[in-house]
Amino acid sequence: VCDWHNPDLKMRGRLTKLYDFQANGRQPCDNITAGDIVAFSGLPDVTIGNTLCAPSQVEPLPFVKINDPTVEMTFSVNDSPLAGREGKYVTSRQIRDRLQKELLKDVALKVEDSPTTDSFRVMGRGEMHLSILIETMRREGYELQVSPPHVLTKVIDGKTYEPMEHVVIDVPTQYQGAVMTGLGQRKAVLQQMESLGTDRVRLEFRMPSRGLFGYRNQFLTDTHGEGIINQIFDGYDVWAGMIANRSTGSLVSFETGDAVTYGLYNAQQRGTLLVGAGEKVYEGMVIGYTASGEDVDVNVCKTKHLTNTRASGSDDALRLIPVSKLSLEGCLEFLAQDELLEVTPENLRRPIGLRCRFVFRSLFSAICAAHSPGVGSRILCVVAQVGDPGTIAVSGREVDSIRSRQHLLQIPVLIGKGLPQVKVDTALVCSKLCQLLVHRAQDIGRKTGLFRSGLGPHRR
Repeated sequence: VCDWHNPDLKMRGRLTKLYDFQANGRQPCDNITAGDIVAFSGLPDVTIGNTLCAPSQVEPLPFVKINDPTVEMTFSVNDSPLAGREGKYVTSRQIRDRLQKELLKDVALKVEDSPTTDSFRVMGRGEMHLSILIETMRREGYELQVSPPHVLTKVIDGKTYEPMEHVVIDVPTQYQGAVMTGLGQRKAVLQQMESLGTDRVRLEFRMPSRGLFGYRNQFLTDTHGEGIINQIFDGYDVWAGMIANRSTGSLVSFETGDAVTYGLYNAQQRGTLLVGAGEKVYEGMVIGYTASGEDVDVNVCKTKHLTNTRASGSDDALRLIPVSKLSLEGCLEFLAQDELLEVTPENLRRPIGLRCRFVFRSLFSAICAAHSPGVGSRILCVVAQVGDPGTIAVSGREVDSIRSRQHLLQIPVLIGKGLPQVKVDTALVCSKLCQLLVHRAQDIGRKTGLFRSGLGPHRR
């Protein structure tokens, strides 16, 4: 067994059975000629693109090279409060078997195990490639959680390279400015502009693949549904820098139960809702979005208190704004970096983790227990720097009560599916700092910029 694009692949084996396709079935045979379509057994590790030849004459046949994956997502077991109620296949073993089965027919897909036993790294050729797999698994009865898509980078000569896309857009002339502005904010470089008659224009860009995450809905809005966009992989280039894919915040439910009209009526004044009356929600679930860049906690399970006092207008009917349901592609485009997408055969939910809220509470408790036993959750720390995913630098140096250098503290808390342990760079906190935080917690918060527990780590 050899390969045209991999000279190092040299494997020997023996064919145990050989079949020739005839009519509607296959028949065992001993000899085959050029052009025959056959099936064989005996070589379990052969994949598409390999050449089988005699050991005495090893000559691989030319074959089109299959490009490496450019986007990855993390598939994990659904661990939300509503897990296991709608799906038929919910365990990690069942998800792993389904992904391994997909590898047999999808040559552009790669699957790797993550540091945790209940999640997997799934790599594909684009966001649509992985969304098709998710939708197929959803229709088959699988229940899982997926993370936002991330691009796969390469390090060449000490520099980080990222995948690029060649984007071709046909739009009416009056929407040309909005498209160029939107793509310019996503590090797109205009390469060519061509007029298509009197009212349309063709634009060609080269931009990072991650710049297209979440752009499709914006493109439809900017062009009023009259634009056409096409994209194709165009090699790798140096990392283009930070790209802001989303400017809106999330409406997060802080109660578990059924959404009621009274609670939704009050919540719709804070933003746009994605759930309707009667739907089940849980604490930490994203139920809408807001124009502000920060997350807002709302209670959509709040009911109207009964009273014996009647007032004019108290019994007026509450009217809710119609809810816009997002498709799977829309949900993936709308995900923030600290959110997950809960995929079930019946619903698409977005749990904001329990990741940004409860993990930081655990970090605070661990820091308090390590440095000042008995103080408890009264100690807070200042987030000074957020680096790579899974690494958070916490420092208290802005408070004038530090008496020793910073230390590296390992805390066994996961900040997300498949990510390593959180590394917290903190400092020893003396008793004076404890007293200050107990008596003047609000003043210190304003001076040092302490974040609220409801905000994700990327908000600061």
